Amino acid sequence: MVAPPSIITPLCVFTFGPDRRAVLSSVHPGATIDEVVERTGFTFEISDTCGETPGPTPRELEIAEDADRPQRGLAVNAQTVPGRLLELAEQGRCVAPAQASGRLLSREQVIQRASGVAAQLHDHGVTAGDPVVIMLPNSEEFVLSWFGVALAGAGASAGQPG
Repeated sequence: MVAPPSIITPLCVFTFGPDRRAVLSSVHPGATIDEVVERTGFTFEISDTCGETPGPTPRELEIAEDADRPQRGLAVNAQTVPGRLLELAEQGRCVAPAQASGRLLSREQVIQRASGVAAQLHDHGVTAGDPVVIMLPNSEEFVLSWFGVALAGAGASAGQPG
C-alpha cells in the first residue's frame, strides 16, 4: 500500500518518513505540539524543522469562502450533507458539533475550520470523488475533518487509530 503524501488535520500536517512512519511536519496556528501529541491516537515522530503551518494565501481564502465553485469540485448544495449543514448553520438552526473536547465552537468556527481542511485537501491534489481516510479517534477533529472532506467533494472513510 502506498502512503498518502501527507495527512492534514485540524491541528497539524503530517508527512511520512522513509520508513513510512508519520512525521509531524507543522502545527496549525493556535495549536501546540503538546496538544497534537495529546489528541492524536497514533505514535509519530516530530520533524526537526517542525514549525507553524503557513496561513492561507489570499487566493486560498477566496476559494474557502466561495465553497460553491464548481471548478474546485466542492460538493455543496441542498442535496449533500455539507450543503444541508451549511444551510442550517446560516439559518441559525444547527449547533456546532464540537463538544467532545469540553468546548463549543461557533457555527462560523466550524465552517471556517472545515473549509480550511477542504482547501488544504485540494492544495494537496484531492479532487471530487477521491477517497480520504480519516485516522482520528472520535473527537472534534474527526467531525471537522469529515466535514472538510465532504466540502472538498471527496469520500470520507473512518479508520480508528491504534
